[in-house]
Amino acid sequence: PTTTFLTPPLATIGLTQAAAQAAGHQVLVFQLKTQAIPKARVMEDQRGLYKVIVDQHSHEILGATLYAQEAHEVINLIALAMNGHLKYELLRDMLYTHPTMAEALNDLFQTPLQQ
Repeated sequence: PTTTFLTPPLATIGLTQAAAQAAGHQVLVFQLKTQAIPKARVMEDQRGLYKVIVDQHSHEILGATLYAQEAHEVINLIALAMNGHLKYELLRDMLYTHPTMAEALNDLFQTPLQQ
């Protein structure tokens, strides 16, 4: 994972949607605006977006871009799932402490965007 420490931070790992599709993957795209995350309201900074690209067949995460407060921390959970070849549902179904930015993964992975 890499992070550019802007305000809020921009963290990325793996493939973008375009790169994944160019590599022949059929993808699911999950996206969540930061304003939907309770912790973002607590921190009074609702700017940003979580976007994660998932292989439609294996359900493994191919890449992620997080632009939000604490993105530099949350990206590590996604990296762990990617390195372990875990399905995205594991992150979706985890119990996270509240309020944290990581708990947004429950909501993020509920419904992919229509392609």
